[in-house]
Amino acid sequence: MGTITAWIMCPDDTGTYTIFSAGDNNVAGSTESFNFNLVAGKIQLIIIDGAATRVDVITTNKVVAPHKWTHVAVVQDSFFPRIYVDGVEVAVTRTTATELSQWMDDLDNLDNGAIGASYMNNAYTNEFAGYISDVRVYSGTTSISALTHAEIIKDYSGQYTDLTTTNNGLRAHYTMNRTVVNQT
Repeated sequence: MGTITAWIMCPDDTGTYTIFSAGDNNVAGSTESFNFNLVAGKIQLIIIDGAATRVDVITTNKVVAPHKWTHVAVVQDSFFPRIYVDGVEVAVTRTTATELSQWMDDLDNLDNGAIGASYMNNAYTNEFAGYISDVRVYSGTTSISALTHAEIIKDYSGQYTDLTTTNNGLRAHYTMNRTVVNQT
């Protein structure tokens, strides 16, 4: 279970850009990846485990406009991924739904992560054209790491300040000003 939140601003609503990713850099072994993407103005979560797509969820409509700061979040609450834009849960289409409860913790071979690009098999792809700020990664085995709708609204409005304790599952907070605020 977990949550990833970020502020993004992109130059267009036609490209494919990665907001956050984690992957398996083992070229010869099985492939695992976790990608939180912006695809033609839609937010997508795709999880691949053992070269099989387990989760592919994308917002039904375009939700991100070019040249506008937008708060995005993906929450896995142990049932299925939920996507929020500017504090509001948005409708999604589940393209692949074989294991909707899967999250990063379920992938055993993740050995790298990236903000603003997908990094797998020693190569960067889908580099983000635009700006990313205030990325927060919550992950754990308890429901506390899956932020509630009320906490997403607080995060969107800048009021979610419980960042100094680890009881909320916060694993990393990247302000994107070259300082890692909290990383456990």
